[in-house]
Amino acid sequence: MPYYISYDYDYARTGRANANDVIVNEQYDPNKHTAPQAIVDRAPFFAGISHTSIVPGVHLRGGLSFEYGRYRDAVAGAEVGFVVEAYTKRLITLDSSTPAAP
Repeated sequence: MPYYISYDYDYARTGRANANDVIVNEQYDPNKHTAPQAIVDRAPFFAGISHTSIVPGVHLRGGLSFEYGRYRDAVAGAEVGFVVEAYTKRLITLDSSTPAAP
């Protein structure tokens, strides 16, 4: 689910807070929300929940583990495993247009 904020457009435009300011809950966009001081708060938890969608997918998992103790006279540990996930369309998990900070 995308990150939603409460943004004060009047403060972003004028630089002054007012009791009649228009505060809107919407998805955060760094290109649109250029005044960080106009971000009032995070939006309510379920803001934007209606914009989510279900993407069918498949999850396969396998594993094998041997760990014998001190008196079993054999393997002292081995572990093999794999995980495969596939979805019907590409999922966007993080905005890749902005490079990560070092």
